[in-house]
Amino acid sequence: MKGDKWFIEKLESFKDDVDFRTEEVILDLTEKITEIMGREGINRTELAARLGVSKAFITKLLNGNPNLTLRTLVSISTALKYDVKINLLKRGFKILSQYSLGNEMENLEKEKYQNPVIPEAEILDAIAA
Repeated sequence: MKGDKWFIEKLESFKDDVDFRTEEVILDLTEKITEIMGREGINRTELAARLGVSKAFITKLLNGNPNLTLRTLVSISTALKYDVKINLLKRGFKILSQYSLGNEMENLEKEKYQNPVIPEAEILDAIAA
């Protein structure tokens, strides 16, 4: 348990470090891109071809290259047929869930989605965060 406490304290000490926070964002982005590629059945070679870059470039980006620009991110999302949406959240807050509705929204009853019900446990988690 001592090691766990040390690690948590050490991790907490980096919460305001810009480089640490940047790496966290890069990791989140590359994990999301990799997840989408897997879901869509797109490998690195195919993504590289869609972007007109080398497979090595894609590998470098997905390994956490800190030079991932917004332009490159938009290019990748376009190649995957996804959009980029960026959220800025007050420190300590988390997104409970995200829903994306495409063309099927036309077929849905709008009243169902005007007042979504959030389980009490998720509300408590959000308050505690």
